[in-house]
Amino acid sequence: MQELINKAILASVAARREWDLKPVQDRAQVLFKAADVISGPKRAEILAKTMIGQGKTVVQAEIDAAAELIDFFRFNAKHAVELQRQQPLDADGSTNTMLYRGLEVRTAHTLVTVMCRDQLAPINVGFALLEKTQARICLIVLV
Repeated sequence: MQELINKAILASVAARREWDLKPVQDRAQVLFKAADVISGPKRAEILAKTMIGQGKTVVQAEIDAAAELIDFFRFNAKHAVELQRQQPLDADGSTNTMLYRGLEVRTAHTLVTVMCRDQLAPINVGFALLEKTQARICLIVLV
């Protein structure tokens, strides 16, 4: 198990370097596309996996996984683009610029929506995240 965790950490850190170089608008487009996919062709699959993995009813899965997940993806992507547009004031003879840079973060959550709520904003500004979800030790490299 430790070898699998180490591989996931290395993959996450390697992917972060490439992800961090992408403009915020490009990262946001990835999240917008993910929201579109989840709200359309993958919605039933997300619901089924949430129902099986977390013991939710279809109504609970719709609220806790599909609806919130889609909202989190879209909100965080839009918010990151807006943050990037807000730059500090310039003074005579100097130009001030704010860059949002990512870090490596390891977290553990048991619910998909908690993971997404807490992690999507950092992902969109370049963080690399390693998630451990459920008791089955499912490692997800998010970048």
